[in-house]
Amino acid sequence: LGVIQLNLIESNKTFAVKGIVRDLDGQPVPNADVTMGLLKTKADQQGQYAFQNVRIGEYRLAAEAHGYFSAPEKVLIDVNSNEELVEDLNVARPVRISFRYVLSRADSTDLVATGIETGTFSVVFDRQYMFMHPQVPQPPRLKQFLEETLLRLQVDDGKLKLDGGRGPLHFTDLGTTTKFDEVNQGFTPGPTTQRSPQVEVGKVIIVLGFHPKTANTAEYSTSKFYAKLEVMEVVPQ
Repeated sequence: LGVIQLNLIESNKTFAVKGIVRDLDGQPVPNADVTMGLLKTKADQQGQYAFQNVRIGEYRLAAEAHGYFSAPEKVLIDVNSNEELVEDLNVARPVRISFRYVLSRADSTDLVATGIETGTFSVVFDRQYMFMHPQVPQPPRLKQFLEETLLRLQVDDGKLKLDGGRGPLHFTDLGTTTKFDEVNQGFTPGPTTQRSPQVEVGKVIIVLGFHPKTANTAEYSTSKFYAKLEVMEVVPQ
C-alpha cells in the first residue's frame, strides 16, 4: 500500500519551467510564442516565459518569433527533477555564410602541394540543422567532400556551429587570430581538436576527413580529403 501511495504522489507531482528566449547574440526576443508539448504561452517584453503545473514526462520545448527560426530543446522531467526548471531557449535569423576553402589532394594532408583545390562558396542557413552539400553543386571535389562528411551547420547551446553528420570526423579550431594563408601544412588530431567549432567571421577551421594509423590512434577515413576553411561573412537574410 505504501508503494502504491508513493507512486500516486509522484505521478501527481507538478513542476514549473521558465526561462528566457534569446537570439544568437544573447539578446532577449520579446513576445515569442513558446510551446512545450501541447502547452502554449507567450514570452513577455523581456523574453521571459513560464509554464506552471507541468507534469512528469518528456517534452519538446520551442520558441517561435517573426523573422526567426526555432531551435527546439528536449526537456525530460522525472521525479528527481527540481520543482522549478530553468530552460533558456534560442531562436535565430536566417543568415548567408560565406567560406574560403582549400582542399587537399586525395589521401594527402598537405594544403599547399600541387593539386590542391581552392575557392569560395556560400550557403543560406535557415533551420536548426542544415547539411551544406545540397546548396553546393560545384566544383566536384568540394561537393564530394561535403557529401562524404555530411558537413552541416547547426544551432547548439545558443551558438552557430559546424559539425559533421557522418563520422568519425575531427576539427581543429584555429580561432579568429590565425591568418588563413599562413596555415600551410596538414594537421592531425591533437589537443586543439574538437567537435562542433563555433562559426565566427574570421575563424579558421581545419576539417580532417581521415587520419592515418599511428602508435596512439586508430586509422579512420570519412573522406579522402583535408579541408581548410575560413568564415568570411555571416550576413542576415
